[in-house]
This record gives sequence, C-alpha cells and structure tokens, in this order.
Amino acid sequence: FSEVEASTRCTSCFAGKYSDTEAASSNITCLPCPLSSTSQNGSANIKNCTCNSGFFKDSAATCSSCPLGFYGNTVGLSACLLCSNGSFSNLSGASSCTPCHNQSYSGPGSSSQSSCICNAGYFGLQGYSCTS
Repeated sequence: FSEVEASTRCTSCFAGKYSDTEAASSNITCLPCPLSSTSQNGSANIKNCTCNSGFFKDSAATCSSCPLGFYGNTVGLSACLLCSNGSFSNLSGASSCTPCHNQSYSGPGSSSQSSCICNAGYFGLQGYSCTS
C-alpha cells in the first residue's frame, strides 16, 4: 500500500497480515491471517498464511492444534509428527515432545509423563526418575 497518492513506493503489510488489494492507499487493506497462522512481510494473498508451529492445516483448510502425543516443530505443516520412542506430548498444540527421564522409555505417540516406564533393571514411580 502507499499512503502518498501517485507514489511509486509501496509499503508491505507486516508479517501475520496480507493484502490482495492492488494500488491500496492505506494499511487498512492489510488483513490478519486466520487464527493460529502467520505470513511473511509483504504477503499478497490469504494463501500465503501458513499454520503456526504446533498446528496443521486440516481437511477444512483451517489450522488445528496438534493432538496429544504429536507435535509440529515448523510452520506450514499439513500433518503433525508423532512423538518418538522415549518422549511424550501432554499438550495440545505442542511444538516439541518432552523426553522421558533417564533410564526410562515410552512408546511412540505417548501423551503423558506416566507413559514413561523404567528400563529393565531400574525402578521408580512410573513417569519419574528411575534408579538401579
């Protein structure tokens, strides 16, 4: 957009906004990206808005939070990633998984700390530190 009439110098919309209006004369044409999404400076279309970390674009083309046991570590995912063995995600919209304590493990897609079980030869409360 350009606030100076007949100017050839335009100002880009800020990150998280877009404008598909040509020859706009005000930043009022810069519209916010949909909930849980963002865009780069100068985005010219809503299609430039991508889901934030911890979210994925669902079948309705909206950004949904990653479910428990999954995470999204980058923007623009079309599917969340499964937490790997030895980690868990107990938060919806997580951008990373939390590792189990030393000497414990969990299966893939674990959704709580209590999923972490002591390795053979170690003992402790399920989900907490394990000792020999």
